[in-house]
Amino acid sequence: MSWEVSSMPSKRSSFNWTLFKKDLSRFWPLWGGVTLAGCLIPLYLLLELMSRTSPVKDLSLVFVRFLYGAVTAFAPAFIMCYAILCAMVVWSYLCSARSVGMMHALPVDRRCLYLTGTMAGLAMLVIPFAVVGGLLCLVMACFGGFAPLAVLETVAAVLLMILLFFGLATVCAMITGNIFAIPVLYLLINFLAPLLDALVGSLTSLFLMGVEGSGTGLTFLSPVMAIYENFTYTAEYDNMTGEWAELRLEGMAVVAVCGLLGAALLALGYLCSATAWPFSAPCPWAGCSTPCCGSPCSRRACTRTWCPWGSPWPWRGSWATTWPPCSWRRAAGCSGGAGPGC
Repeated sequence: MSWEVSSMPSKRSSFNWTLFKKDLSRFWPLWGGVTLAGCLIPLYLLLELMSRTSPVKDLSLVFVRFLYGAVTAFAPAFIMCYAILCAMVVWSYLCSARSVGMMHALPVDRRCLYLTGTMAGLAMLVIPFAVVGGLLCLVMACFGGFAPLAVLETVAAVLLMILLFFGLATVCAMITGNIFAIPVLYLLINFLAPLLDALVGSLTSLFLMGVEGSGTGLTFLSPVMAIYENFTYTAEYDNMTGEWAELRLEGMAVVAVCGLLGAALLALGYLCSATAWPFSAPCPWAGCSTPCCGSPCSRRACTRTWCPWGSPWPWRGSWATTWPPCSWRRAAGCSGGAGPGC
């Protein structure tokens, strides 16, 4: 008689709804406060339209100008600041050894953790725009000024900028692993090129007599500056009627390229979430057990190897919390595995 019991193999999931809802509920003051503050915009627009005594000839052009002005002047700076906050709260567990150990002890793999965190961060970014944009469209539809083409262009531009800035913020969180270093690296990526350009221009005009500093022309390396320099709208004013005749968005190709860059960064993070990350620093004491990464054991007996993506960073001294999923190389003089010592 055979006492073997057949078991069904577990299905690997790439997304965890429980963690997703937990992230949204845990950090609801952030996206909830932004949504509540943004609701003041359609309220102001509603009161402004209700207080008008003279009728507007073409209210749809007023709505289009309002949308284009907001998406070209206000949206890039706001999304840049809001994206780094969402990334810091979503990936904050990577900055603590205890949190990393707890998250990696859950019955989910690293790709599932990465994809769930990414979707939670993107949801925090999209929810305020969806609520505020929906209320704006409702207000304008009630007054007969709804413009579907302008709404679609605005939605596309906002989504592309969300992908760009959240992708950059996610890469900064994965590279640094420190809650205070994330915004520093993020700001350097966005503003280092224009700062160097201004510095070179000022030094050129100061030391070269009669030469006006023109900079280095590297401002295109700054994502936010590239958007502000190329993404705008043009308006044609009709002098006969005294109304705006036509409004067009310009520079959508630049925003599309930036959005694809952000999507590529997020996709690269997903592909590397379960493999070795080639750009991380080498682990100085890989292969040793937990006490060996502290003071009780000699660190000279351990060898160097590369740290896998998503694991606690080596300078935190807690990489062993993710054992056994990480296939660390056993070093000479160390017991290997998760044993108590060397």
